Amino acid sequence: MPQVISLYGIHRNTLSNWVHSGLRPSNDSGLQLFRGLELIRFHKERRERSRRRLRQGEFKCFGCKAAVFPTLEGLYIEPAIKHAGMAFARCPDCDAALHKLLNETECNMLRDALENNITLGISDEGSPHFLGGIVKTEENESADWHMCNDAVIHQWQIYARKWDGKTIDKYLAAIREFEHMIGGRPFQEVTQEDADCYRDFLIGKALLPKEQGGLSRSTVSKKAGQLAAFFAWLVKQSGYRRMNQMLPEYFELPRKALAKALELAPRAYPKFSEVPLMLAAMPFATLQQRRDRAMVAFAFITGLRAAALTSLRLRHLNMERREVFHDGAELRAKNSKSFMVDWFPKTEALQPYFIDWVDELLAKGFRPCDAVFPACGDLPEAGGEIPGNHPEIVPMRSQAAVSQAFEDATGGRFTPHAARHTLKALGDTVCTTLELCTAWSRNLGHETLEITQRNYAQMTNEAKRNLLTKFKHQTGFSAGDLELMLQYHNHQLHPGTTEFNRARKLDRRYKRQLPSEDDDDFEVVE
Repeated sequence: MPQVISLYGIHRNTLSNWVHSGLRPSNDSGLQLFRGLELIRFHKERRERSRRRLRQGEFKCFGCKAAVFPTLEGLYIEPAIKHAGMAFARCPDCDAALHKLLNETECNMLRDALENNITLGISDEGSPHFLGGIVKTEENESADWHMCNDAVIHQWQIYARKWDGKTIDKYLAAIREFEHMIGGRPFQEVTQEDADCYRDFLIGKALLPKEQGGLSRSTVSKKAGQLAAFFAWLVKQSGYRRMNQMLPEYFELPRKALAKALELAPRAYPKFSEVPLMLAAMPFATLQQRRDRAMVAFAFITGLRAAALTSLRLRHLNMERREVFHDGAELRAKNSKSFMVDWFPKTEALQPYFIDWVDELLAKGFRPCDAVFPACGDLPEAGGEIPGNHPEIVPMRSQAAVSQAFEDATGGRFTPHAARHTLKALGDTVCTTLELCTAWSRNLGHETLEITQRNYAQMTNEAKRNLLTKFKHQTGFSAGDLELMLQYHNHQLHPGTTEFNRARKLDRRYKRQLPSEDDDDFEVVE
């Protein structure tokens, strides 16, 4: 309840009036809980009802655009020509002035409410539109509303505030999906059979094609993990400790059953040698076009994700040291991580596009608090400057602009995230020691080298087949040498180890024996 009052900036009595007018709390006793969807439904229904015929005692508020029952305090009735009376009141939500011409029936009803001190919403319960304090619409009559678990889910939300809001939303979606599947039963009654049914449900979704509602490996795995984590928390809470303590483990997915569905598709990304040509081909006549080109270039210079890229401010840049402060408190950053990003080596040919863009912004009067990549509406006109006391130019609200820039630059072949794969593949060619590989990985924002090796620029099946075919026709290598080189190209060896160094030497020896026209094929194996 306090959160709802704070969210809408209302008085406690206003919330009570909403409940009398049809807002449904999730619980009957104690501190009232309200679902976000129920609040949305209630206000949507009130706005729609204000466009139709009002109920007895209901007023149309022109301040908050809703149909409301005013409080009795301040309500009075005056005579009116050709009507039984004119009622005046105050809106219980926004305190705007209300007035309404009354017929004889409604005038008598309001007078009775004033004389007997009866709340207007309650006095209208006899209306066919209002039954038991709940307004039913065609939409919510067909919806399944399960509220018995709302209290414990609210407690879990307090626990989950340590995470990002988007992460919490994904957990809640999985929890509500499971709750719907078990028919809204209390979580105390959940059994291992229920968890097994949900696991089978996820497996079935993974086996379906996307066009038929199928889910990807990432989505299926995360949903199972989210339910397991929720029940691992739940079985430790008071009132739930008698549940099967092994229940969270029943949500784990069997690898064998999902092996085919969970196979990762090859990631599409450009070779680094393609990037300068791609940037040179981008138009740059307008300020927006130069902004888009700078965004694409900076993605390949720093490996920043699209959300962080579009939320950068000039104060996050150190142009002299070629650094970016990835500030998790200000940027739309994954897991709100903060770290320093150095401009990657070998990207010198791309850097002028971004440097020229920053110089142009500073020449037009941009300040450190302003966005590096402003929205189109915040860009000054051609040849113009912005005043020195201009309001702060905030970053774009979404990453749509950088996605569109990549689509224009690559013809729709690659997404902004492809730049990170390209940089990882570049690192495979220039990093010769474990320390260099680790530094390269940290610069991408990864805590461990394993994350980079596992998730970025993996060898494709086609590349693996081509490599094996060429190996078969090559002499002077043992079967063990061939296997070691294959592991090396498939990123299965840790840099700095004896096996890695031997495999790298074998690979170089093998390349020297190839015709010169084949050398480029092994510069980066993708």
